[in-house]
Amino acid sequence: MSFRNISRRLLQMVANLRAHERHPLVGTAEIWWVERGELAGTLGYYRDASNAGVGVLCGEPIPCGKSVFIGPVGRMRQAVVRHCRPADTVFHIGFEFMNPAPAKLVWQMDELELAMDVGTTW
Repeated sequence: MSFRNISRRLLQMVANLRAHERHPLVGTAEIWWVERGELAGTLGYYRDASNAGVGVLCGEPIPCGKSVFIGPVGRMRQAVVRHCRPADTVFHIGFEFMNPAPAKLVWQMDELELAMDVGTTW
């Protein structure tokens, strides 16, 4: 077994020990932060999410420890960058929410919002 296979296997084992279950997530993430007194932002693509944070693929690195706002407009959450690793031509960035969500998963719409989007009346 090669070193690469062994390290991949170890990472899979550690990933299974996470405190919060992760779920695949598809969509565009807006990420905003303050850089030298100016508002800066970028777009990324969600990779996975849990009640405690999200993983995003992004075209530019964001430094670890940077406080950001992430999410779709109107549903932004404050988070901090926990890791930023190169992944081929992009960066895999892990964001931890400052206030983790309760039992309801953060990316799911509640019943009322869903009904409003489809035009359902009660």
